[in-house]
Amino acid sequence: FPVTIGASTKAVSDATLAMKEDFPDGASAIVEDFTKIKSLFKDTKELDYPTSINQIGSAMKGLADEGTATAKWQAEFLMRMGQLDEKLRPTITDLMGLGAALEESGLTDEIAASGVQNIQATAFKNTELFAKFFGQSKKQFEEFINLHPNEFLLEFSKRLQPLTASQEMQPLKNLKIESQEANKVLGVLGNKFEGYRDWE
Repeated sequence: FPVTIGASTKAVSDATLAMKEDFPDGASAIVEDFTKIKSLFKDTKELDYPTSINQIGSAMKGLADEGTATAKWQAEFLMRMGQLDEKLRPTITDLMGLGAALEESGLTDEIAASGVQNIQATAFKNTELFAKFFGQSKKQFEEFINLHPNEFLLEFSKRLQPLTASQEMQPLKNLKIESQEANKVLGVLGNKFEGYRDWE
């Protein structure tokens, strides 16, 4: 038990030092945000506390070092995405790569999370419509979105990419996706499809 406390203290200290610009409130803010994030995703939920802090912090720092993604944006995005139904929720690793692409395109964490949530939830509620769009059976599409929610987002945006803005409106309306946030997310992912692959 004392070893765990010591390891946790070191993990928080390391994260605070590495991300002091993103978390000016220091250790208390990191502990609060990272503890919430840890509990929201199945790939971190089962990890011990020091390991989860190290993994989340390292991933955030790595994305920040490679581009313009920021740890605080990522943390807010992950906490918002953690409210999505668990069966529709991509893994934390996938979401970080997705978030980096969305942040670098200038979307706020609120708009990005709202858009992704809207797309995922709408697709899950309208599987027959989306199955037709993807040229799949209803069962095939349900398996696809349940097993690969992140891949669904990328493939969906890729299929819309060749369309002009006006052409895109009708299929989105047919699929019951009409929120501005969802349209912004799809626009970003369509334009950054190959670049996003580099984040994964």
